[in-house]
Amino acid sequence: SSDLDIRWIRWRAFPFSKDGIMERLICTAEDITLQKHAHEAEISIELERKRTQLLAGFVQAAFHEFRTPLSIINTSVYLLGNVQDVQRRNEYLQFIRDESANIMHLVEQLVAMSRLDVEEPFVSERVHVDTMMNDLQIMMEPEIQAANLKSTWSLDAEAKYVYGDAEQLHRAIKNIMENAIKYSNPDDTISVTTHVKNQFICIEIEDTGEGIDSVHLDSIFERFYRIDKAH
Repeated sequence: SSDLDIRWIRWRAFPFSKDGIMERLICTAEDITLQKHAHEAEISIELERKRTQLLAGFVQAAFHEFRTPLSIINTSVYLLGNVQDVQRRNEYLQFIRDESANIMHLVEQLVAMSRLDVEEPFVSERVHVDTMMNDLQIMMEPEIQAANLKSTWSLDAEAKYVYGDAEQLHRAIKNIMENAIKYSNPDDTISVTTHVKNQFICIEIEDTGEGIDSVHLDSIFERFYRIDKAH
């Protein structure tokens, strides 16, 4: 081997004592470089296997997410060519617009996940929580009303700021709001509150929808996890 090779040496020491006084120390040295490299190779192979499994699962899940809106678009395009009624044509066009928006939303989510996967650094800045929540209220209220839901907003975090990435915080809370809207029934209520507790700012989003069974709670942060397996 060249002089630049790194060698891994395992040292062992064996003290010999007499009347409580150590008289000598015998040391042994063992070159374990080959074992170390073999262990590192095993770890590397296992990591690559897990990366491959994650990528395969990601591609499969993403395919299922895109398949439904693309199927609706393809069906609507076909029907557009076979119907003359103006109202029906407008309905199919609206289907295409809605599902195109869904695809764009999925693409945005995939881009966000890829940024998180590569550990792109967050932007740390002062974020006024109630201002951010007010902006979300203006953004989400039309969607809440379109779903025939009720909402209450009680923003009482005073003039408090947090340090964080405003874009990612906004995205995270918006996702929770969209989830509450999606899984609530007409006339249900979504309640949003902010308040200060000790030295923390609390953001609470509560809905009266169907909820999540406790057996699924451990899995809610798994990527693309759905309780409805048919989806």
